[in-house]
Amino acid sequence: MILVTVFDSTGKLLRSGTGFFVSESGRIVTSLHTLDGAVNAVAKTADNGLYNIVGVIASSTKLDLAVLSAEVKKAPFVSVNKEAKPQAGTSAAVVNSALAGNAGEPVEGTIVTNDDENQFEVSASVLPISFGAPVVDANGDLIGVVAGRDEKNENAVRVRPASAISSLLDEARLSTSARWPGQSQPSPTPALRLVSTPSPRYPPEARFHDSFARSGRYRLNFDANGTVKSVQVLRSTGSEILDRAAVNGLQQWRAEPGREGFVIVPLTFQSR
Repeated sequence: MILVTVFDSTGKLLRSGTGFFVSESGRIVTSLHTLDGAVNAVAKTADNGLYNIVGVIASSTKLDLAVLSAEVKKAPFVSVNKEAKPQAGTSAAVVNSALAGNAGEPVEGTIVTNDDENQFEVSASVLPISFGAPVVDANGDLIGVVAGRDEKNENAVRVRPASAISSLLDEARLSTSARWPGQSQPSPTPALRLVSTPSPRYPPEARFHDSFARSGRYRLNFDANGTVKSVQVLRSTGSEILDRAAVNGLQQWRAEPGREGFVIVPLTFQSR
């Protein structure tokens, strides 16, 4: 699973949501409302991979789903079987991103209703960051994606079935360009393509007395040679030691030469 983090035109962090790859070439399924106001986004994987998202290649307001295009050479992905038929009363689980804090563990539940071809419900309580997460059956097969909470029952979630995802993917295959919600024109070719993104090291002198993760956000400014000119702390972790470690590590990143530009990087340190 991946964490989809979106930003506005000023580089301000808007929100994060869960998503998952549905193709080796980097197509991602997530909730459409996660992208509200976004003009830039990145996808982060549990192994610290960070990938630029070009934009939306297919979406449905009715289903509140979107298919995104990410710059990935080869991604592990979930196969979508449109023939999957979830049955009321059977077990199911919401598979959260390991990057979603206390929402990182699978949430088990039971399929409550299945009387709508575009939606069914699962008795599971999840945080909003889990909207866009895949739902699997007892065999581990994908049966849907979390669309949101049930308005009448906070301990149940609305799920779009695999058949709806499959229909959206059919639309995505016909798309020749990517754009962000609200744009009338396709997104321009990304100014930067990252070619080296080593993870900053956790500094041994940083010792916490708790197990909380600390997150920051940084802007990397690249020159035309693909080298980081400067790193700006947009949101501090609250620790000078961690921010310094982040800046030192991010200065080692490299972009494909050819043009100047910047990227926004969310980063989380976890004490061990």
